[in-house]
Amino acid sequence: FVYMCKRVIDKDKEDENLAKIEDEKEKIKNLDLQIKRMEKSKKDQHKQMGGVHMSQEVQVAAKKQVAVLENRLDQALKRFNSILADNKKKRELIDHLRQEKVIFENLFKKLEKDLADTKKGIAIITEEKYYSLRST
Repeated sequence: FVYMCKRVIDKDKEDENLAKIEDEKEKIKNLDLQIKRMEKSKKDQHKQMGGVHMSQEVQVAAKKQVAVLENRLDQALKRFNSILADNKKKRELIDHLRQEKVIFENLFKKLEKDLADTKKGIAIITEEKYYSLRST
């Protein structure tokens, strides 16, 4: 009887182990399918990218593009700095011309005043001469 019980227990363990083996086989089968899908996806992605060396070509092209853009930026900055320097000189010239304008305006006002005073003086002298000639 003990022998039979042992055999039944062994049979149960064997069935249990066989079920576990089947489960593991099923998991392996699923993992194999996932691996195949991933490999196919990788292959398709490589084709879309243009092959194995395409990523290197893309990097080289990107580096060239960066170098070109950096060069353009450098040239633009040089032009900008040159224009800023030119602008500074022109502002200094404008300030100088404004100062000269103030000086000339003051001089012009003085000359206008002198002219007006001279005209008054001439008018007074002319009037005096007229009255002196008329009275004689």
